[in-house]
Amino acid sequence: MIVNGLDRILVSVADMDESIRFYRDKMAMEVVGEQTLPETVLRDLWKLPEGTKARAVFLQKGDRPTLVELVEFTPKSKDYIRPDGSDNFNYGLYDIGFRVADMDRSYDILKGEYDFINPPKTYKAPWTDVTVKEVVMITPDKVRNAFMQSGTVPVEGDFGLVTTNAHFTENIEEANKFYSDVLGYKIVFDKTMPDGLVNSILGIPEGCSPRISMAFKPGSKAPVPEFIDCGLKGTNVNETSGPTDIGMFSVAYEVENIGEALEKVKKNGNRLLSDLLETEVPTVGKIRTVMVEGPDKVKHELYQRV
Repeated sequence: MIVNGLDRILVSVADMDESIRFYRDKMAMEVVGEQTLPETVLRDLWKLPEGTKARAVFLQKGDRPTLVELVEFTPKSKDYIRPDGSDNFNYGLYDIGFRVADMDRSYDILKGEYDFINPPKTYKAPWTDVTVKEVVMITPDKVRNAFMQSGTVPVEGDFGLVTTNAHFTENIEEANKFYSDVLGYKIVFDKTMPDGLVNSILGIPEGCSPRISMAFKPGSKAPVPEFIDCGLKGTNVNETSGPTDIGMFSVAYEVENIGEALEKVKKNGNRLLSDLLETEVPTVGKIRTVMVEGPDKVKHELYQRV
């Protein structure tokens, strides 16, 4: 039902210039488009108050189809979706994952300027059965970026392709069902991790064994959606924040048929958060789009090209 997999990751930014500098100059992503967002998107899709304005900048990495869409709102919020001191396992969108060529070098490049949850850790990844080295950094907008080095995957430059988009969930069964039954993904990995294997990387308490699942669309070069269920009682970041708050607030997927997609959304019991509307996105063109509530109340934009 989805066309390419994950198409856009939307991040509300505190300072557009600083965020562009991070993704363009540090992550070596390319700016591929800019847009003043139409009032219809702000009012009807995102349900923002009259008078809200927004500028969007779209960045892409290599031949991956997924765009990181940075959005700067006016008026600006001073609140963060994942503020300092909040539990990392709170439910909602969590990180954007990148491959790196040399973890020690990448860590040295960034550690003097940005904060990390913990130093890099080497472990054997159950989903690949190879040894990897991983670390999670906190970006200027307090989005978590995961960096992973694996000797089996070649990387061009210091920071390679976007590979994953992680999401802490209260109910991994519901997340798997939405992504398989509604979006048409195949769940290719679903296991409980040994206690302590990835806890320090994710910044979650020792003593819990997180269950992790991954969704894959065969033939897609888009990042793999990853779901993490710690079995811990957290809060839902989507109940305490909105699109104008700083951080990662939504994901977007192109679908083959928007009518059929909405039928599957309704059949699965998910809420529609907007009516269908027509708009335009740089690099995509004219679209018919709608906002739906996915697992853990994460806003999922589904669209079809016109």
